[in-house]
Amino acid sequence: MNRTEKTQMESQPAILQARRAIEHALRRIREHAGIGYYMGEATQAFELLTEAYATITGARVADVRRDYQPTSPADPGEVRMPLDPVMLVPALSFETRQRIEQIADRGDLDMRSADDLVYLVEHLLDLGLRAKEAELDDQTAELF
Repeated sequence: MNRTEKTQMESQPAILQARRAIEHALRRIREHAGIGYYMGEATQAFELLTEAYATITGARVADVRRDYQPTSPADPGEVRMPLDPVMLVPALSFETRQRIEQIADRGDLDMRSADDLVYLVEHLLDLGLRAKEAELDDQTAELF
């Protein structure tokens, strides 16, 4: 089955599929600077999505627009995306990379925050240096 034939919601009623798709799009608009810039407030896409979501959920349109307005819209041409911390330290084990991605997915780590990224990289480097020191200590002990 190729990607164009793959489905995620076929067992759900159409109204739930629509709600899930609209909610996903609105979250992306709210949370991603570039998407918020191009599809956020004052765009027809935002107006139509928020109106449809309000209709489906029974919420007030104004409340939906307030809740999903972009948090920090910015022209993607001017936004410098942070480096993926997993890629900054390629020597990490597969398990460690998975753990970092799980933390980020849970929301405990803001992958867009420079402070969180710096902390993570410093912490990982510190762990790596301690492991290297322990390895060198073991090798030195074997010499004597």
